[in-house]
Formats: sequence, C-alpha cells, structure tokens
Amino acid sequence: MIRKLPESRDELLAYEAAGKLSEEENQQVLDELRDAISRHGRVRLFVRLPEMARPELASLDDRLRFWKDHRHDIDRYAVVADSRALKVLVKLGALLTRADVRHFPLEEEAEAWGWLRS
Repeated sequence: MIRKLPESRDELLAYEAAGKLSEEENQQVLDELRDAISRHGRVRLFVRLPEMARPELASLDDRLRFWKDHRHDIDRYAVVADSRALKVLVKLGALLTRADVRHFPLEEEAEAWGWLRS
C-alpha cells in the first residue's frame, strides 16, 4: 500500500508506503513524479516507511528506468524509516544520483520536513 500524503504541494511530493506495493500503485507514483518534474523542473520527495515496503518484481524495471531518466531531477529525497537496511540502501542510492538523499528515523520526521522545506 502506498498513499500520497496531504502535505504534498507543488514540487514537494510526500508518500507513505508499507507492505506490498502493487505495480499499479508504483506506476501512479512514477506518473505523479514525472508530472511534477515536467511542471517544476526539479522535485523534492518525502517517503515515510513505518514498515519495509515490498514492491512487486514487475515494477522494479519501471523504477530503475525512472531513476536512470530522472536521477538529476530530484533535488532532495528524505526517507523516514527505522530500518537499518533502508539506512544503508539510502546511502548507496545517494551515490547514484545528484540528489541530496537523507535517511531520518521515524522519531525525526519533523526534522525531515524541515530539511525538505529549507
């Protein structure tokens, strides 16, 4: 399940994801990101993961293609989660993009918002 958060505005897109993510949900988010990029040039992204999200394997190709095509269009990307594995993945992902990608523990969500909005 993934849902767009009401804090989403203009070039700042915010989501919460948990459990199994369908290919349709994945495509909807990627379409929203593409639309925001086309309107604003660069976007900022907030993702809250109260538990590890598991995308369908079929959607991984779409995600990789999106990152290949738009890795320079994301200005800042905050991942808010308590998973140690995600913390490592965020660090690795930051090496593949010009985006400023940061991990925040769930209890530091307010700091993540402040950083994205600064």
